Amino acid sequence: MSVLELKIDDALMLRQYTAGDAVAIFDLISRNRDHLSRDGETTALKYGCWLDVMRSIMYAPNPQRLRFGLWHGDVLIGTRNIQINNDGTAETGSYLGAQYQGKGYMRKAMNRMVQFAFEDLKLREIYSVIAETNVRSINLVTKAGFVQDKHRKIPAAQETPAKLYFVKTNNTIY
Repeated sequence: MSVLELKIDDALMLRQYTAGDAVAIFDLISRNRDHLSRDGETTALKYGCWLDVMRSIMYAPNPQRLRFGLWHGDVLIGTRNIQINNDGTAETGSYLGAQYQGKGYMRKAMNRMVQFAFEDLKLREIYSVIAETNVRSINLVTKAGFVQDKHRKIPAAQETPAKLYFVKTNNTIY
């Protein structure tokens, strides 16, 4: 199986997960458990050990979801994923290690993912569902040209904040 690599610049790359990445992914999650548990996110809860990560890569429950590590050289600093739907749309999401925030890495990765979605996958729309309290992610997608779709919103439930929809449309006709 070939591994999909999306070069961003001389230092940054999005590389599709392989089983060999499990320890690096788990280490990133472990170092950022508090950070990854904000805003109702469950990433930190899903992976108690590196074997949980390995199983999620080797036996991915959804083959339409492409998961990428964001690599700065040989250091895993975050992740980006894209869930491809059957209607020409896809949902994208990410996380970045707390120590790497504020350096523009995820902005570059988001722009590369948008390019991949529209140019390579020929999708008509990508969207992101973000907790209304996650200001960094909201700023990220709006700077990438996404706009809030105020007609779609998941209301707050118990300790989970409301989720907002941000959409970017492909204006290229194929």
